[in-house]
Amino acid sequence: MIGFLNVFTGFVRPGVVRRAGSRSGCLHDRRFRGRVRVEMGLLDGVKKAVAGVSDESSGSEVFASTLGLSADAQKILEGYQARVVKINALEDKVESLDDDELKARASALKEMVQAGESSLDDVLEEGFALVREAAFRTIGLRHYDVQLMGGMALHDGKIAEMATGEGKTLVATLAAFLNALEGKGVCIVTVNDYLAKRDADQMGKIFRFLGLSVGLIQSDVAEPIKRRDAYACDITYVTNSELGFDYLRDNLAMQASEIVMRSRKSYCILDEADSILIDEARTPLIISGKVDAPTKKYQAADKIANFLEKDVHYTVAEKEQSVILTEQGQRDCEQALGGRDLFGLKDPWINFIINAIKARELFIKDTNYIIEDGEVVIVDEF
Repeated sequence: MIGFLNVFTGFVRPGVVRRAGSRSGCLHDRRFRGRVRVEMGLLDGVKKAVAGVSDESSGSEVFASTLGLSADAQKILEGYQARVVKINALEDKVESLDDDELKARASALKEMVQAGESSLDDVLEEGFALVREAAFRTIGLRHYDVQLMGGMALHDGKIAEMATGEGKTLVATLAAFLNALEGKGVCIVTVNDYLAKRDADQMGKIFRFLGLSVGLIQSDVAEPIKRRDAYACDITYVTNSELGFDYLRDNLAMQASEIVMRSRKSYCILDEADSILIDEARTPLIISGKVDAPTKKYQAADKIANFLEKDVHYTVAEKEQSVILTEQGQRDCEQALGGRDLFGLKDPWINFIINAIKARELFIKDTNYIIEDGEVVIVDEF
């Protein structure tokens, strides 16, 4: 699982260009396309000037100079830059293909990969060239060289750091298409329903043009069959919370027909990886249902927690949302329970005590939860 951080310290602009009129294969406006290449080449020149290197310097040297990268990191970027040169060398050939020929070539790559004739790395250059051309034909956007390098980083399982507006969504199409060729499914995970739908609608045009299916998971779609169909697509756009809940529900399923996710997803891209893996990860995903609750145990644990003192009987880590009993706290709790072992296998009490303390220390009414129609509703902070 790899993704984007919402920070990028390099100098780059998104590959945003608008197409001039209808374009199809070799009938494209070549003058317009040539102008686009010139403009993007000028931006590369500006980037090199800012970095203080010569025009003959490679893209990896620009990054190393700008970011102060290590020798190992520079070596990786040199490898990416070499592949960028190969992708650019394919541009005229790919551009000359009409729409049907472009789709046929994408299908051929998929067959080669799934038949074991070629690996994903073997077809990376042509795959990226096809995506760049498909993006230009469908939504009028063309990937910059540095965005091609970002796609390679994602394919290698690395985190690509980019700022808002620098083309994360477009970069993701490169690695997503390449890994979807295996036919095992790709998830592109975003932080909310709006972004998932926006990206599925906009970037989905690229994938569909190349013959891939695109699915979308939204919070208001509850029918298992619709979710199963979406996960069965080559590319699936979904929020982190919906993905997490579907995983939990699948593991609680009593029948195979209740499972909605694929048995195995080969590849996943996280948009806003820092938010998903750090910030939102602090809020637990909870699936609740009716059970025969040991009410008397909860009541007894609540009474015991009422007499415990913070930093004497227990410590609280608010950031991790956790509570730990001290040795004195464990002894006093066991004494209050008449000598029962908190960790006894047949009659454990530790979870009841810990949850009672958490309810007092970490869950504040009208902040972390509300009472609605006589029921407790957990507040989603995000």
